[in-house]
Amino acid sequence: MLVRNNILLISGLGRDTGKTLLATKVIEKFAQFGVIAIKVSPHFHSSQEQELILGIPKFFEVFEETNPNGHKDSSRMLSAGAKKSFYIQCTDKTLERVLNIMIMHLDRNIPIICESGALSKYLIPGIHVLMSPIHREAIGKKPTIYSDKKLPSGTPNVTLNLSNYEKFLKKLRFENGVWQY
Repeated sequence: MLVRNNILLISGLGRDTGKTLLATKVIEKFAQFGVIAIKVSPHFHSSQEQELILGIPKFFEVFEETNPNGHKDSSRMLSAGAKKSFYIQCTDKTLERVLNIMIMHLDRNIPIICESGALSKYLIPGIHVLMSPIHREAIGKKPTIYSDKKLPSGTPNVTLNLSNYEKFLKKLRFENGVWQY
């Protein structure tokens, strides 16, 4: 498994859990560090607004977002202040290979925000945030720290939802190339 402490990985339990909202809020807070944003999707869409920089159609495609005024998540990340924003379309079978290619070209001292549901299979990030849907009983509760047998001890993992992400955001730091919470 690849270890990158400068990556904050955001995944979620379904759609509309606030993954991109959290990503944009983190980018806004840390924009002065030259944040790189990456959105990974297993769904292949036409991406005419973005510049294709690498790819094999139907296996993987890496686009650099160039339109901060678009409606795609990668546009929202660029608009929030990311120095660069990438959109990756790939199958689960090609994800690890694409990750290794991308990471090889990115500075370890620059904060990276990555929104991906499957990347945790191949990457140990500095922090992995899992966004969950809001349930009435969860409103007002503190973020829950959870552990995962696959991750080494000391790797923070946080479960959040739209009602409590702001507390996490206040405590979040990026120092010496490492995300800390």
